[in-house]
Amino acid sequence: MKAQMTLLILLSIFVMSVLLAYLFQIQLLVVTSNSMQPTFGVGDVLLAKGQEHYALQDIVSFKADTFIATHRIVAIKNGVGFETQGDANAVADLRVITKENIIGKIIGIIPKIGYFVLFVQSRYMRMCFVFLLIAYLTHKTTQKLTSVMKKSYEK
Repeated sequence: MKAQMTLLILLSIFVMSVLLAYLFQIQLLVVTSNSMQPTFGVGDVLLAKGQEHYALQDIVSFKADTFIATHRIVAIKNGVGFETQGDANAVADLRVITKENIIGKIIGIIPKIGYFVLFVQSRYMRMCFVFLLIAYLTHKTTQKLTSVMKKSYEK
């Protein structure tokens, strides 16, 4: 019962977050690495909102090659580029990013609820869904066959 209540609360928080994010043009991002420990870690959901200007020490999410990274701005280069670094990293990122690369400034963190999102998106969840679908269809087919066989025996 307690686990069900916890799951219901987490699901409610997630649904409310998605609705609020849509209304206020905020992107929800799930953390998948520990490069920003101790500020936030794997499984946390970040709320990113685009800004007109970005400043030193802002934590921003940005497009980096084939993935999205979230790091702190540690230097501004020539007024147009930003040097970033993860709080847990010893050195700054190699690539200087521009405003066009930035998705938004992190304006909020929802701890650990991202584990639910990661689980839903995981291969294991897809396998569970397929298994449950097969089990459900097998159950319904068996019910139908049993019903048909009962009717034929009654005649």
